[in-house]
Amino acid sequence: MTHVGRQAVGLVAGLGLACFVSTAAFATSTDATKAHDATKFDVIVIGAGGAGLSSAVSAAENGAKVIVVEKMPFIGGNTVLAASFMLGIPKDNRLEADRLESDMIREGGRTLDVNLMKKVVTESSDTVEWLRSFGANLQSFCMTRDQNLKASCRAEEDDGSISRRGIQPANGGYIGEEVIKALLHGADSHHIPIQTQSAVQSIALNENGQVEGVVIENATGQQRHLKAPAVIIATGGFCANESMVTTYIENSEGLQSTNSPAATGDGIRMAETLGAETVNMNAVSIQPTTLPFSGLVIPRQARVNGAILVNDQGERFADELSPDLANQIQTKNHGRAWLIFDQTLLDSMPVLASYARSGYFIRGNTEIELARGIRVPAEKLRDTIQRYRNFVELDKDGDFKRSLMTSRLNHSPLYAVSVRPGIHTSLGGVKVDTDTRVLTKQGAIPGLYAAGEVTGGILGQSRLEGTGLTTALVFGRVAGREAAQWAKAHAKPSSNKSKPTVNTPAKAQLTQTTVP
Repeated sequence: MTHVGRQAVGLVAGLGLACFVSTAAFATSTDATKAHDATKFDVIVIGAGGAGLSSAVSAAENGAKVIVVEKMPFIGGNTVLAASFMLGIPKDNRLEADRLESDMIREGGRTLDVNLMKKVVTESSDTVEWLRSFGANLQSFCMTRDQNLKASCRAEEDDGSISRRGIQPANGGYIGEEVIKALLHGADSHHIPIQTQSAVQSIALNENGQVEGVVIENATGQQRHLKAPAVIIATGGFCANESMVTTYIENSEGLQSTNSPAATGDGIRMAETLGAETVNMNAVSIQPTTLPFSGLVIPRQARVNGAILVNDQGERFADELSPDLANQIQTKNHGRAWLIFDQTLLDSMPVLASYARSGYFIRGNTEIELARGIRVPAEKLRDTIQRYRNFVELDKDGDFKRSLMTSRLNHSPLYAVSVRPGIHTSLGGVKVDTDTRVLTKQGAIPGLYAAGEVTGGILGQSRLEGTGLTTALVFGRVAGREAAQWAKAHAKPSSNKSKPTVNTPAKAQLTQTTVP
């Protein structure tokens, strides 16, 4: 059993610490329970990740008085851990938008909500430009549609194989860090208070069933009711809650979590207490290549760019790009494998270079030296790598029919790292409409909105790489805009002293637990 708090230490040490430190200057931690008139707001945002911060900035842009409350002592949620890329389609490129929608439908299956998905695609470009307006240094790059491979960008190429949908930092950094820093700059420019170590215990409704605010508890156990006619739930998913994972996800035994320890499903439980519907709760994305104990992710891009997997005998055992790779690692090699790559591949991916500086990788100048370092049969590993190089030359994988082989792995030193599958993203959650209103069987809960991984149905049963972050930011902006408009239309006079009805989920459901 690996405790999620321990994973978080690894995550922060390996990737997020620099971001937490660098963004501290932007974030304002405000004790709203002590300020005389600070308990009355137009919009309260629960959660300070990508969805929450984008919601808050969007609401402020639309004239709302906003506060963000975050239960953790740090800001960034799962977003700050994102090391790959996001998606963005130029508004005038209908062909590429249609292609992306088709790919997302194919990946998400019949449970995908087409209307919600289309909104992600159509508003992705504006969202990227919006991030740039707050200083995000983002650029598009080219990839193959199906394999997410960076490719040569020839403007005349229009055979459907090349896409410009990928968005990444121009400086080669992490997309999550770039996004969070930009959003915190936006929050600072709008003077939005961000109150950390403030766990929301419940969402309060008045006698008419409309949102009245939230009840929060600070680090010392003191509770306070913050008032607002609109609340946005942006608390993330439930992948760091062992109880919820085992309840909803089959065959989850032995899988660690890649998530922030904050991802315990609090927002889903609170919404359910108010009668909200949930969808796709049994849908998660499994990342086949995560680092033991820390939960750090080796992005799929590493395998696309040429990395291979070997078992404890130094042999390949699967197509490294197979959609079923996680299951094959679980069943064919006791839930673990060695990821092998070379110096050129490491240099091409900032996340790998960062992990190398942190000492996560074993290196060897030759195949034999590497094999000794990872304690697999030396001759077998040498023969395996040479056999793969031969397949690359022939452009045909004679063993597992791998569709894309882009590197001969012949630029020393070689590197290896132990990897295992991990639960990466929960795709199920609270049901919302295209305005992000939280839905019950009877309709929307007045004044309650949700965005990010706390919601479900947008991406269906599976998702393309990069769509999770884009979805959180697109609908974060929508939620902020809609919540601000609702607050303006339904603000009550300050003399109103109606007593709210407090709906408190069971404590056991909000307890941070461990993940196998």
